[in-house]
Amino acid sequence: MLIKLIADIDIYHIFFIVSYICYGIRKLNTKIMKLIIVLASEDYKTAIHNIFLRKHIAVFSEIEAKGFRTWNIEKEEGEKSKYRESHPIFSAMCFSFVSTSQAKGIIEEVKKFNQLQKLAKPIHAYELNVDSSTNVARI
Repeated sequence: MLIKLIADIDIYHIFFIVSYICYGIRKLNTKIMKLIIVLASEDYKTAIHNIFLRKHIAVFSEIEAKGFRTWNIEKEEGEKSKYRESHPIFSAMCFSFVSTSQAKGIIEEVKKFNQLQKLAKPIHAYELNVDSSTNVARI
């Protein structure tokens, strides 16, 4: 899915993402920088936006993605494995550079949302450390 996502991004989006990353690194004024990534079905895009707003995330980006799942089809003796592709799954990926406390808050909000809604396809949130950058962050 990631390869498909990368293939669908044109040069304008790459420029925007790189610019956003540089902006985030320059403006972040905390000791530890995190990259928070939240993935969900397109149906829950507004819920993700509301979580970011409640946690006072001033700037975030969103990428819409079209993903697919593959399933193994029963094979007859001697045949190679066969796979079939599902219908497209439309998803949204929101991300932002945040402080450690903001990242923790978003993860907790997503957990609460998933528990309350009892979703068949829950929202996924990931917190990644930003170890280094070509830009100087104000630490």
